Amino acid sequence: MYVKKTLKSSYLSVISSKGRRTFTQNLFFGFCVALSFIYTFIVTVRNFLYDKKILPVYCPKKSKVISIGNINWAGSGKTSLALFLYNKLEGKKAIVTKGYAPDEYLLLKEKAKEVFDAKNRVALIKKLCKRYSLFILDDGFQYRKLGRDLDIVLINSQQDFPPRFLLPASAYREYPKALKRADIVVLTYAHEKAGKLKEMVKIINPKITIFTANYKLKNITDLDGKSYNKEYFCKSNLAALCAIGYPEGFFSLLKREGLTLKKKIVYPDHSFLNSQQIMRLESQLLRQGINNVLITAKDYYHIDFKQARANYFIVHAGLEIDKEEEFLNRINAVLNH
Repeated sequence: MYVKKTLKSSYLSVISSKGRRTFTQNLFFGFCVALSFIYTFIVTVRNFLYDKKILPVYCPKKSKVISIGNINWAGSGKTSLALFLYNKLEGKKAIVTKGYAPDEYLLLKEKAKEVFDAKNRVALIKKLCKRYSLFILDDGFQYRKLGRDLDIVLINSQQDFPPRFLLPASAYREYPKALKRADIVVLTYAHEKAGKLKEMVKIINPKITIFTANYKLKNITDLDGKSYNKEYFCKSNLAALCAIGYPEGFFSLLKREGLTLKKKIVYPDHSFLNSQQIMRLESQLLRQGINNVLITAKDYYHIDFKQARANYFIVHAGLEIDKEEEFLNRINAVLNH
């Protein structure tokens, strides 16, 4: 697998390494661990102040709030679940994001329409309260200044759990004990390990409701929206390119669908690829006889295709919740209360 070497990717490879690190890498990791203790102290104090109601929390009086979040950095499927709930739940609803990732915002805006983006989500929701009866908060578990009626936390079943350290010495924002604040946990990429993970989550919070979910292929389109079936790609040399939080989820989906990849290309999450970068990459691919490249729906928004020579195809996938009816009934019971 080809991984684009940047400072961010080098950093991620150090903190996620399970083998021996070089002397320099050990020094850097030790520095990250020291910072992690400071970060953990800040998170602990902050949560204590919110738990004891010392820090103020704004609760909308006439609108419901569903928070979708995680305890790790990325790659659990928050955006997909936000879209799922937007399409499944009734009422006048809107998705509220945190003003950080333009690709995710653009994807949500295309699929859901009623999407708003701001770093100060409390101020935004105060302005929108009269227009919407339900707010779906994308990446809201740590945004505790806003009250919520339901906290849904996603956990990637394939990532290490529990972590030894928090950021920046791992990809975790909080330790698993934070799940005591959650109402529902959704275990994504739940092909294996889900059973043991369920047991661990239940020990932390015996009252929590746990569901599992996986990504399913919906269709594949070119950049103009024309659809192609899987068989179209079976006899061609394929590459897959992504800049998402959990690349292996994308690659494993393609493998399950019977698509064989000659090359895997990974960039750090949210990376923007300009036309010059794409041209250099394509030169390598074309020399290897690869002219068809699969990307995710999110990647479409951070690649400059103006001078692209290869053929790019968007893999559209959706999050499917096991026991979907039970999952929605659990949420509606809270919303209708």
